Order: sequence, then C-alpha cells, then structure tokens
Amino acid sequence: MHLNKIIVLLLLAFSLVSPFNSYAASYTLTEVATHNTPDDCWMVFEQSVYNITSYLRSHDKFLEIDSWCGQDMTEDFQTKAGTGRDHKSSTYALLDQYKIGDLEVVTVTDPPTSTPQSQIVSPTIKPTVVSDSSAQQPKNPYNLGLLVIPTLLIYWGWYFLCKKNYQCSLFKVSVFNFFWNSVLLITLIPAVGFGFFMVLRYSIPSLYGVQFDFLFWHVEGAIIMGTVAVSHFLSRLNAYFAQMRISLNKQP
Repeated sequence: MHLNKIIVLLLLAFSLVSPFNSYAASYTLTEVATHNTPDDCWMVFEQSVYNITSYLRSHDKFLEIDSWCGQDMTEDFQTKAGTGRDHKSSTYALLDQYKIGDLEVVTVTDPPTSTPQSQIVSPTIKPTVVSDSSAQQPKNPYNLGLLVIPTLLIYWGWYFLCKKNYQCSLFKVSVFNFFWNSVLLITLIPAVGFGFFMVLRYSIPSLYGVQFDFLFWHVEGAIIMGTVAVSHFLSRLNAYFAQMRISLNKQP
C-alpha cells in the first residue's frame, strides 16, 4: 500500500475517534454576530459555525471576506460573492478544520391572539433585492506596468548600450547575457516551485495553513520571467531565423 494511502487511513481513523470532531457546542446567530471583526471572526455555513480568525489573513487577496465576519456566508461561499463559481472540494475540507459547533435555531412561537379574522393583515412580501455584483468585484493586487515597463527599459536600454561597443566591462555582451540569464533562473525557481505547491494543496488541504501568499508571488515572478524571456528571444531573432534557414536548406 502506498505511503499516502496509509497516511489518509490514519487521518481518517484519528478523525473518527478525535474529540475535536464532536461539535457539542451550539451557537445562535446573535452570538455569532458578536464575532464580527477580522481579529475575532466567526461565520455560519449551512447550519454550522466556524471560527476562521486564524485563517482570515491567509485568504487570497483577490476577494476580501472581512465583511462576512459575524454573518451567514452560505450563499456568498457557494457563489464566490455573486460570481457564480463554487469553491473546490479541497476548500470545503479546509473549512471543516475551523468548525467550532452547530447553529442553534431559535424558534419563536407567537402567543395566540383573539384578533378578529377581518383585522388580520396579510404580511407584505418584500421584493428580492439583487445586489450589484460589480460592487463586489475582487480587487486587483497587481500592477502590470510596474513590473513590465521597468524590466523592458532596463533590458533594452542595456542591450543597445552593449551594441555601441563601449569599453566598459558592464556593457560587454557576456556580462549582459549572464545577468539576464540569472534573472530568468531566479524567477523560474519560485514560479515553478509555487505552482507545484498550489497544485499540491488540492491533495493536501493542510498546506493551505502555510502563512504565505504563494499565488501573488507566483504571478509576479512569472510576469517578470515572461517579459525577460520574450525580450531575450527578440534580441536573438536574427540568429533564430538564420538557424531556421540552415535547417530548411539541409539536404535529407
């Protein structure tokens, strides 16, 4: 049996006997509503209560959910705040780690009255309010121009200075190529490594507890790496076409 299957079976067995999975506590909506700040954040999801205070700041910054604190987040969670997309199964598994109890449903029974039938007024049906989804659009934490424009200016400025054949060693082609190849390597490592990490989180939900914004830095590194890679290719375009012509003119 593979090691990962053994680990899964052990975790399953532990979950069946662990007292932490016995949610004996119950809370009312009124109690949950008092925990409505990022430093003390409880939420309701499908009749269960969750304390996600420790995880709140780890949530990706593409969708701020501070306003969900102290609220029933069922609809927002299942639709990603009106975007029409549900969370993945690994996210549901992660959410279960923060469950602290069940929601206590308080039933209020009105005492019987002797109001004549003729005086009974039908309740007014309030129209369904459709929220403006544009007001809940996630914020964009990236500044594309701040990443791409300086990289292009430094790359091509340095490239054309190298073409001028200055005597300074800084403008030698070998120094130029070494520097930018190093940039490609430095940005490749986090781009690939963080990408693998984010994929593994779907199989190992506990990795979501790592306090680091892997997605943000994965994208930042990939943008810089892509900008340098495209510039590198364009600066060698003549050599590329020369090699292509040689390959096409080779006799079989």
